[in-house]
Amino acid sequence: PGRNAPELLAGLTTRLGALETRVPGVEVTLAGLKATYAGSALASVADNVQQAGERITFAQAEVAEGNQEVEAGNRRRAAVAIRGAEEAVGQAGQLLDAIGRLKTDSPTPTTRSALRSPRSSRTSLRRAH
Repeated sequence: PGRNAPELLAGLTTRLGALETRVPGVEVTLAGLKATYAGSALASVADNVQQAGERITFAQAEVAEGNQEVEAGNRRRAAVAIRGAEEAVGQAGQLLDAIGRLKTDSPTPTTRSALRSPRSSRTSLRRAH
């Protein structure tokens, strides 16, 4: 990453912008899912938007640090910052994607009614299939 650090940092900046643009739509999707399904059915993604935001903020800081290190001629430090930003951007994308997948992988009507019930159990979900 040392020699092509400026290009990698520019690419990360673009990817971060795309992630930031996605967040409001994903928040709306999550709110719709929360209105439709029991909280227990959404437990695996309930904090995803917040966690993605934290990773986006971290990645932005790493990109800023990477740019400073490039300007200072510190290739190794720039490379470390780039790797950190790449990891955080990837994780943020996965967190947001999980909410979208949950929406597209919507359950069947029978399973949906089981998910709405706050008392739904594994047994009732098994019967639904």
